[in-house]
Amino acid sequence: MSSAQDTGRQTGDRSSVEETLVQSGTQFDCASASLFTGEKDLQSALETALAGDGPVARETAARLLEQFCDVLLPPELAHRELHELEDHRNELGAALRREIDFRVAALDYFINSKRRLQNPRVIELERFREYLVWSTVDPLTGVYNRRHLSDVLNRETSRARRYHGTYAVLFFDLDNFKTVNDRHGHQLGDEVLTTFAAILRKHLRDEDIPARYGGEEFVAVLPSTRAAGTVHVAKRILAAFRAEVFPGGISVTASAGVGEFPLDGASATDVLAQADRRVYSAKLAGKDTVVGPGEDQRRSPRYHALCPATAGYNGTVIAGATLDISLHGTRLTLEKPLPVGQDVRVQIHDPYTHETYEVNGTVVWSHGPNPPPFGAGIRCSGPQAALTELVRNRSEASGSSASQL
Repeated sequence: MSSAQDTGRQTGDRSSVEETLVQSGTQFDCASASLFTGEKDLQSALETALAGDGPVARETAARLLEQFCDVLLPPELAHRELHELEDHRNELGAALRREIDFRVAALDYFINSKRRLQNPRVIELERFREYLVWSTVDPLTGVYNRRHLSDVLNRETSRARRYHGTYAVLFFDLDNFKTVNDRHGHQLGDEVLTTFAAILRKHLRDEDIPARYGGEEFVAVLPSTRAAGTVHVAKRILAAFRAEVFPGGISVTASAGVGEFPLDGASATDVLAQADRRVYSAKLAGKDTVVGPGEDQRRSPRYHALCPATAGYNGTVIAGATLDISLHGTRLTLEKPLPVGQDVRVQIHDPYTHETYEVNGTVVWSHGPNPPPFGAGIRCSGPQAALTELVRNRSEASGSSASQL
């Protein structure tokens, strides 16, 4: 992907809406909206797609069909169909004895031959791009909205799978933002949001995609990037935001979490959820910080807790006890082994409060001697109120004596 400046090539090729966004600093995602801006770009892209058979030709074919025909195909299939479309165009030209425009041929091809389009509408490209911009950009902050973020994540996941690549997700949550709104009004709250969005854009590369996830939450997708490098980017963003002083001498901070594909999951949903969980860990670690892969474990204290417990799955219930607990899971000793990867429901009886707590998680390791007991590690699928309560009880009981995971 290229920057908005690169996409435009020449200022005169941009739509008025896109030009406004560029001047305000908004990155324009050319992969979905403005890769080809005029006749020269279209011809150049056609030549690139039809001349070769490599990754660049295939990706160009896919983006051509997406932008001009609203036909979404994998690059390999798009490349094949573009060649068929070009043959169809030549046949039409021979029959009508005149040169046929690519878009005219595409309309006939996808309506009458392939039937991929059912009820298309003819619209000027600039007007279409205006609709596209306003439907994908958050009007307050100028970064992308959540709907477009979902499209970007799905696209980057497909690309990473195809080329055995990676991408990182950076998740931000502004600290104590509700207090800012309640005490100082929504006008200042809006200024805080727009300022953070501007800082986010400033510290990201042209190919990175910033978006407002909702409320005071922001997400950035960094293609072909590892989590370790993304953590450093997040630290620079947090430092710049921390240095901002708003009217009335107010300062606001943010907490951040980093996820990486495929390290943190096999889908975009998994990676985003893991980054969100790490934001939660950053909040618990004192806010105004970033947590990346592995750091959420080390930052979460593990408390010794010998509590009667059971682990259940698929109608099987195994008795045992917890050995320790943290905000991310628990270590168990059990009468029977648990299969690794199994989702389980753990019931823990706290002898201090005489309460029974229930948590859901996944078995991440399981071992033990023969005969029993067996050991198992349970990692929770996300922040859970039961574990939070248990950790609070153990923290109060043990003071600060906690070993780090």
